[in-house]
Amino acid sequence: EAKEADVLERLYRLALNRAPTPREREAAGRYLRGRGMEEAGGRLRAWTDVAQAVFGLDEFAYLE
Repeated sequence: EAKEADVLERLYRLALNRAPTPREREAAGRYLRGRGMEEAGGRLRAWTDVAQAVFGLDEFAYLE
């Protein structure tokens, strides 16, 4: 099972071609810690929410 930091790094690299900023890392970590990832299916739901948030970023939707 991958560590949260590694999963977040890969998500940002694949979606945005960059690493998450320290602020983005902190926000994702805070969200994941508050989502009850130990519950059945909790980890998948939490990471689905984080991925949806990344896909909702302007830099994902628009070319520069």
